[in-house]
Amino acid sequence: MSARDLLRANDARFQALVGGFGAEEWSLPSLCDGWSNHDVLAHLVVGYGAAAGVVVSEMLRHSGSFDRANAALARSLSTTRSPGELLDDFGRLTRRPRGLRRYFPPRLLLGDHITHELDILFALDRESAIPVDALVAVLNTQVAVPNPFVPAFRNSRGLRLIATDADWTHGERGPIVRGRAADLVSVLGNRPAMLVRLAGDGVEVLASRVSSMDVHLWEVDDD
Repeated sequence: MSARDLLRANDARFQALVGGFGAEEWSLPSLCDGWSNHDVLAHLVVGYGAAAGVVVSEMLRHSGSFDRANAALARSLSTTRSPGELLDDFGRLTRRPRGLRRYFPPRLLLGDHITHELDILFALDRESAIPVDALVAVLNTQVAVPNPFVPAFRNSRGLRLIATDADWTHGERGPIVRGRAADLVSVLGNRPAMLVRLAGDGVEVLASRVSSMDVHLWEVDDD
């Protein structure tokens, strides 16, 4: 299955999964520092719907920072659109995407969407049901492609990574980190909360590289 097909299938599965969440679940903090689950959902909609001109204008308001602009747009949207409305927006935009979607490869978007789904699920103490092929595709991209928004490539350097629930390994030598594929995706994406689920002599090395702040979610100025 191509990255584009994996992304489409994953988006449909995600929408169906979270469609039953209640107001309390959406209001709770996600694994992204400073963002509720509602804010994370808004971020996914911004990724599909925000026009390039809107993003550039927001970047100019925030000293040229894409991260701050991205966070500001997501938070603004979450204050004006309910989770139900955002899910409707998300479903419509997955069928007819516009905006930023046109500038990012599908495999990077797949990684972004899956990482943020895990931000929501793990914060709610729910287990992932993301298909293994999608998780493996994300891991393969994380360790191979330097990404200015997700430091997984840097975090994985010099480590031997082993997924315990999938046929996936990375690296031939170095300290070992073992864990479920979903937990590896989350931690490599700079979420330290799932470090406790990993094992091996490389966990301490990985922990030293993982910050407590998601790279999408820098503090947004109030201006």
